[in-house]
Amino acid sequence: MTDQEVENIIHTFMHQTIPYTAEEPTFESIRKVHNLLNRNAMGQLRGAYGNRLGLLGLTSTADAYRTLDGKDFVTPTPPTPPLLPPLASAHQMQEASRQYDEGMKRYSQYLLTAQALKKQLLSAFDNRYFQSMYDQATEYEDQTVLELLQRLYTNYGQVDNTVPTTKNKDIHADFDPTISSFDPGEVASMSSTPMACILDLLSIPSMASDAEFSFQNYQDELSNGANIGDDQMETKTNADC
Repeated sequence: MTDQEVENIIHTFMHQTIPYTAEEPTFESIRKVHNLLNRNAMGQLRGAYGNRLGLLGLTSTADAYRTLDGKDFVTPTPPTPPLLPPLASAHQMQEASRQYDEGMKRYSQYLLTAQALKKQLLSAFDNRYFQSMYDQATEYEDQTVLELLQRLYTNYGQVDNTVPTTKNKDIHADFDPTISSFDPGEVASMSSTPMACILDLLSIPSMASDAEFSFQNYQDELSNGANIGDDQMETKTNADC
């Protein structure tokens, strides 16, 4: 897996560039980056392995993905080498080889996508905010993009409940979760859930009840369907979700 291969995957993403945030991460800045990563993940291998939401399982918890798709995310695995009968015909051998090559291609795309998403996240914030997960020998190889997101939410995703309610609404309203890059046919093929609702559920959880927002709060809210307010998207009502 080369750096160029990872870059080639990034060039296929809906959002090839994630804006860099120089300041210390906040709930809002983490959430915005997370949402862009969600979109990029959803655009990869849609329908493969039975995952209608592409590789969204790379950037969402198991509970969140199950809530959205109605079933667990199927983690891609490498294909097994073809087992051919002793008297296999040339056609059988060619077909078995083709299927194996296709399986390896999909699996490689999964691995490259995981690396590409992680690279984008690490490029979105200063290195010091990931320092606690850095290893001098392996760097971030042992960490997934979801684990890095979890650390950001836990350490920096604080929500101040003393902020007036109108301010909390502004925090949600400053982000437009609509997706114009997917055409309706693509959206329908990915899931029966409206795409805007999917993004709301994944990246715009309601304000945490505790002073400090934690990733566990985030996961619990997603599992329970989260709170999607009218103020989050003017063109969408609660009935749409």
